[in-house]
Amino acid sequence: MNLKVGRVTPCAPQLATHAPNGAHGVTRPTDPRSSWPRCPLADRGFLLTSALFLAAVSICLGQPIITNQPATQATAPGASVTFQVGATGTAPLVYQWQKNPGNGFSDLADRTNAALVLTNVQPWDACDYRVVITNITGARTSAVARLYVMRPALVTTKMVVDNFDDDLLTDWEVFGSGSFFNTNQQLTVRGYYPGVHTVNHTDSQVYGGHYTTWAVPNGQTREWRVDLVRLDENATNTALLLVGTTSGLYAVHKSRDFVFVLKWPTSGGGICILACERAAVRNTNVVLTLALTRVQPNLLVTARVLDKANLNNVLYQCTVVDTPNVDPTINAARFQAVDRYELAGCGSC
Repeated sequence: MNLKVGRVTPCAPQLATHAPNGAHGVTRPTDPRSSWPRCPLADRGFLLTSALFLAAVSICLGQPIITNQPATQATAPGASVTFQVGATGTAPLVYQWQKNPGNGFSDLADRTNAALVLTNVQPWDACDYRVVITNITGARTSAVARLYVMRPALVTTKMVVDNFDDDLLTDWEVFGSGSFFNTNQQLTVRGYYPGVHTVNHTDSQVYGGHYTTWAVPNGQTREWRVDLVRLDENATNTALLLVGTTSGLYAVHKSRDFVFVLKWPTSGGGICILACERAAVRNTNVVLTLALTRVQPNLLVTARVLDKANLNNVLYQCTVVDTPNVDPTINAARFQAVDRYELAGCGSC
């Protein structure tokens, strides 16, 4: 909307003329407008107020509007991360990303695009980021997005849940249809589902649960590990490591050529795919790990695949941030494009 507001004159004008005696006076002009009635003061005020209000709305509509806020993220040292913002408004839109290392926000030089790409991130890059978007009509500042740079936590306490040395499934509960047995000091999970079209995650799976209560205090990390001796390289096989919390179940799936991290919320139904990507990681003699780091109010979920012969050799790592808000997730179409699974029930977390 284009609106120009000039002088507002709601009443007929009064003209100054010369009286017959030469004295200056004020008379009504003799033209067609002389029959116009005087407008009440309220009418003048109403018209003026309306015009100014419309002008203000017109200016407001051109200011930048943020359609997609940058999201809090986490990554490993040496990796890359991208913060993205979406905005509309009167062009051109000018972007300026800012960083707050702890002493206030300041501009990042040459970071003037809708996407902020950080490469080879290091621990000192872990801080708050935001972007200021301006145009000829005003400016808008985005929400603050946090970057966490995750390094493996130091192991201070170690507890073995089960080393399978007794060939018994002590305190294990089995779910799904298939074989779940302990022999030769190894746990074997086997399923065979001929003719089953897997649409939901429960259609063709078998898994077991071992229940122990742990706490993850704020600022601390707890990591669970399982040795994966062998995963048959069937296209639909996945090895699953799952941890339950009061806010939901978190899991890492290791398949033949991809890894994904998901969450089953305690409410709302469905599953949330938090991360999914192709990963050419071998399927024998590796260690699957799933770590939860409490950084109030957020929970950082880190999945890794380690070389069993050298645990310092990280074959794969992915960290996602679960916030109290609705977090970005991967929809069913994108999930299928990565791993060829047609999975129903993908939701938001």
